[in-house]
Amino acid sequence: IKRGWQPSIVDECLFTKNNIILVLYVDDAVLISPNQLLINHKIRSLQKEYALTDDGELKDYLGTRFKRHNDGSIELTQPRMIERVLKLVGLDPSRNDTKTHDSPADSNKLLDNDPDGKPRLQKWNYRSAVGCLSYIQSMIQPDINMSVQQTARFCNNPLREHEEAVKRICCYLLSTREKGIIMKPDKSKGLECFCDADWAGSW
Repeated sequence: IKRGWQPSIVDECLFTKNNIILVLYVDDAVLISPNQLLINHKIRSLQKEYALTDDGELKDYLGTRFKRHNDGSIELTQPRMIERVLKLVGLDPSRNDTKTHDSPADSNKLLDNDPDGKPRLQKWNYRSAVGCLSYIQSMIQPDINMSVQQTARFCNNPLREHEEAVKRICCYLLSTREKGIIMKPDKSKGLECFCDADWAGSW
């Protein structure tokens, strides 16, 4: 802040200054600007006071992989985070016979708190698995959002039905772990935002 960076009012990890953005999380930082010379200048300036290294073009940050395409688009994926949650629930992503799913949940069924439900069969940490899935869905896989939010409702007392729902999401991620979000800037459209006003309609 003493260097003139303005903190964001909505994200305490985000700072702006002139035509450059700084994203800072603990000891990992990213500088974003359309001007590469400005980025280089800021890095040299920061290096005068802090011991930091320049890792070059952004390729991996906090588990998210960034890949630039020739058409100017950027693809965001999280294969390592997905492999982490797969192993957590006992799925081996390296085996060809590991079961996959073409959808993250049964579209005809909503999870509920069944008092007569069967107990879980496995002992992996349900809350940790749901936490990992929540991070993945918020970053690069919005297609699992509804499924993850369903399973998150039962972290205090998960039953077999909820356990199977988490594993189904993971089986879906196994088949889609190399896929993610593709962002292609279009200056002619400006900034477009979408809101699902009926998000709670199915609860």
